[in-house]
Amino acid sequence: RQELVAQCRVLRAMNYFHLVNYYSDTYTAATAADRGGVPLILSANVGAPYTQPSVQGIYDQILDDMAQAYPYLPVTATTELHPNRATADAFYARLYLQMMQYDKALEYANKALQANDALYDWCAYYNQMADKINNPTDYATLPAPNVFGYCENYNYRHGSNSYTSTEYHMPLDRGARFEEGDARFLARWKRYDAGNEEYYRGLLRGLINYEGMTTVEVYLIKAECLARQGQVAQAMETLNQVRQTRILPAYYQPLSANSEAEAVPQIIRTKMNEMIMTTVPFCDARRLNAEGKYPIILSKQGTNGQLTLSPTSHLWTFPIPMGAIGNSG
Repeated sequence: RQELVAQCRVLRAMNYFHLVNYYSDTYTAATAADRGGVPLILSANVGAPYTQPSVQGIYDQILDDMAQAYPYLPVTATTELHPNRATADAFYARLYLQMMQYDKALEYANKALQANDALYDWCAYYNQMADKINNPTDYATLPAPNVFGYCENYNYRHGSNSYTSTEYHMPLDRGARFEEGDARFLARWKRYDAGNEEYYRGLLRGLINYEGMTTVEVYLIKAECLARQGQVAQAMETLNQVRQTRILPAYYQPLSANSEAEAVPQIIRTKMNEMIMTTVPFCDARRLNAEGKYPIILSKQGTNGQLTLSPTSHLWTFPIPMGAIGNSG
């Protein structure tokens, strides 16, 4: 019973992390106690009373759930749907990174990687599927490797659908942000041109682990935290460990940096591409914008001209939907 409750607490903490990072202001230590959080509901009873604490209050609840869960989590869980100790370590790394407590994020990243440091070889997958990928008329879907049982999984959380589906398509300008020779990009999307339509069509099909914790995210958390501690060479070594399993050998060159300011943007670029289609790039952008050292500016061509989302825009915080506010249950 204690193990089951502990696993439920970890999943609740993960869900509130998503909620507070979409519907509340970004966490900063100086302002979190003064900013409104999201409704906190701790009962499954319909119509149960709830509170709406501050952003700090929501993070305190997340930390409390994790602290109470941690001693009772198994080293090996029954399935990947059930969080284990390494899942908690990986999530702690994500949580403390978002709180800009980089020392703690690094501590838990190292713990998680001690339990599982596997990286999937996307270059090998590309080579296996190269004939289909490089056939300009073949848009048949490919079996997604990053599903239940993927070697990088700490835990598995598919996302919004409970059925097998093909990945979303991607606009051309977003595809241009990937490194040349990125096998993961080449295996997941193929350029499609038909009439006035030009975009990258999603190729992978399956129940992809979009929202679970994975080793590659933890490697990139570790890399950023090392860079922020001044351990730039170690940070770039960690980053390049990831890139060697993603960038085809014909294109691969190790990245280097001489300072935190040179290292962090390279790490963030890789992470934004690696974690695309998950909530991580959005949360990272909010964190980086709140910090101010490495701001993220997004822009695209809209129907009425160029649209730009500035680092200080209020649009980084979603309004709580009226449907949720008006739902008595």
